[in-house]
Amino acid sequence: MAYKQAERVQPTQSETHRYKLGQAVNVESPLFPRPPGTCRITACLPPLGTHLQYRIKSDGEVFERVVAEHQITPIEAA
Repeated sequence: MAYKQAERVQPTQSETHRYKLGQAVNVESPLFPRPPGTCRITACLPPLGTHLQYRIKSDGEVFERVVAEHQITPIEAA
């Protein structure tokens, strides 16, 4: 008797990541100084363990950072 292997369903990016590409966010990390300027989401990354990750870019920096979802909060539109 052959058993059929269970199909693994991966959640889509929109079902898992709270923030969207281009969205403005604040960084709240005790390990790093607050980046200057507004930070924007440049990529939604795969999770590291149970933490969803994002690549962000500050207007005041030339490099990008990787942060976990719990380290950022949205900037509300005025």
